[in-house]
Amino acid sequence: MLLFYASGHGLGHISRESGVMKALKKLRPELKLGVRTPAAEWFVKESIPPGTLYQPAQLDVGVLQIDSLQMEILGTLEKYAGLISRKADIIAAEAEWCLRHSVELIISDIPPFAFDIAQKVGVPSICIANFSWDWIYRPYVEMFPDYEYVIEDIAESHSKCGLCLQTPFSGDLSSFPRRRAIPLIGRSSHLSKEEARARAGFPPDMKVILFSFGGFGLKNAEELKVDLEDDTLIVVTQPDAQAEGWLRFTKNEMKAKDLSYPDLIRAADVVITKPGYGIVSECIANETRMLYVERELFPEYEIFAAEMGKYLPAQHLPSEDFFTGRWKRYMDMLWNKPEPAEKMPVDGAEEAAGIILGML
Repeated sequence: MLLFYASGHGLGHISRESGVMKALKKLRPELKLGVRTPAAEWFVKESIPPGTLYQPAQLDVGVLQIDSLQMEILGTLEKYAGLISRKADIIAAEAEWCLRHSVELIISDIPPFAFDIAQKVGVPSICIANFSWDWIYRPYVEMFPDYEYVIEDIAESHSKCGLCLQTPFSGDLSSFPRRRAIPLIGRSSHLSKEEARARAGFPPDMKVILFSFGGFGLKNAEELKVDLEDDTLIVVTQPDAQAEGWLRFTKNEMKAKDLSYPDLIRAADVVITKPGYGIVSECIANETRMLYVERELFPEYEIFAAEMGKYLPAQHLPSEDFFTGRWKRYMDMLWNKPEPAEKMPVDGAEEAAGIILGML
């Protein structure tokens, strides 16, 4: 078995790993795959290939969040410190699980304990990442220096990783001793934009905005009143984010229409979001424009804000204007942006799968 550990922080980590799992199964259909993650069960089951052994397990804490834009910094450090206090027991239990299931290789995106487990079991390990938690936590530890040992513990775990597959839009991954660049991993719709819009039932003369704030949602989104034209349709999938006049797709409705989330992204003219790897990669893969709100206290944001505009039309919408509904000015600026001259390859899952198979 090849075992994947995925962070439960949002949905981007398990989404990225599921892409690699599917690429592996195309190359070697007989492979046995397993995944252990605390990510949302419905999303995991919807994303992973049929026949994958799925069991929840938590090996990291990500960043605790009130919603997609608000972080709990001290709570995050406290919770990770609690994991460290139980580290030996967690590694022992996971190692026993791996031996019982004949695990041959461990892939992590990006729980650090996975590399300790691989070393204890005596199997190779691979990381797939565009950032690491020691880098994300560094400014948090500057605020709360008593937790310096958290970063040190994470880096010590990273030192045991056999190979880090580094995707585009990467932060500091220097705590991994061996790194290799791979292309972007992003879920792409198999439909054309016209086919996706027809399947979703979007009127052809409407501008469609997909409101996308990931696994954490957004507090008080239902109270938003925005200054857009009447020919604009705002679409949501989160149950708590349906403001007046917006169109919501439930999971059952999407299933009935045979629509995946990448299909919705392909069908939309614009995605409004906070930038994270999952949604940025999917907007690039599906050639959909992005209107984005800043994400404070998360270092990954600065990299996306600086670099993603080379590969998709993207426009910043300041949070003050976002929450007060003053979107039109920024939408007009986004519509006027040209298509990017440079196309980013999105075949990172296939390349990662080939590297993984080469390590067996």
